[in-house]
Amino acid sequence: WSHAMLTNHVPELPDIVRWVGLTPYFTRIFNSAEIGYEKPHPCAFQTVMKAMGVPDTCWMIGDSYEADVVGAETVGIPAILVRQRHLMASRYAETLWDVPRIPAAWRRINSSRDIPAPNSSTLEQRPPIERPANSIVQISPVMRSMRSSA
Repeated sequence: WSHAMLTNHVPELPDIVRWVGLTPYFTRIFNSAEIGYEKPHPCAFQTVMKAMGVPDTCWMIGDSYEADVVGAETVGIPAILVRQRHLMASRYAETLWDVPRIPAAWRRINSSRDIPAPNSSTLEQRPPIERPANSIVQISPVMRSMRSSA
């Protein structure tokens, strides 16, 4: 897997990630201030997918139902909600350590049904959704866990 971070956090986030030693775990960090779109806008996700080479399989992992889950699923990317339970989220992990079990379980359940794995083929098929002018800045789950353990 290649890992990219898409965040509505401050533009200095790459420096923070580097400072806490997480840079080696991410191929690239995308910030809404730099790409021009905040999550949940579909163009935020589309920009990342295009820059990453439109991988065959992609998952969004985030702690905001609206920004991360709804935003990703709008463009066809399955999403896993972490730490913030929401009744509408179809996939949930209590911690980041629980996340790897979800894609593996999805593949086992659907392997006998001839259902293709989630991919980015729907990126260009859905029209952009208008979002409110104001949005809430979301701290990525990685940074929140680092902050709370300090």
